[in-house]
Amino acid sequence: MGWWFLLRPGCGNRLAKAGCTDAGARFILRSAVIRRNAVLAVLTGVSLGTLIEPAAMLVAMMSGGAGHGSYVAARLLFPLPMLLTLVDGRIGMFSAGLAMLQFPFYGALLGLTIWRKSWGAAMAVASLHLAAAVACFAGILPNFS
Repeated sequence: MGWWFLLRPGCGNRLAKAGCTDAGARFILRSAVIRRNAVLAVLTGVSLGTLIEPAAMLVAMMSGGAGHGSYVAARLLFPLPMLLTLVDGRIGMFSAGLAMLQFPFYGALLGLTIWRKSWGAAMAVASLHLAAAVACFAGILPNFS
């Protein structure tokens, strides 16, 4: 059975019990299209996050001033990786790796959120980002100078 069953007259939107024997195949095809659209939404978000990431990293590194700056932009843009410096005492590879994945993750989540038309997960992550940024500016982080 191929895609041509969609062109058969009389099948329309009727269920299998109403005389359309291709309803199961149409459901599978429709499910595959929905999944493809969700993957496309996530990939679009990841792509946009990946485009934003280098600019955010550059601004964060410039605010660090080669170790003699204030790290204000880094604390604002990458609060969770900056909070991890409490464990290690420095900005290490794990914090840098997490920072590099942050904006692509945010983009994927935003793409999925827009596709699903449900904003709960995005609001939860935004609240976590805001709370971590507030914690970064609360004076608990070292100056790294």
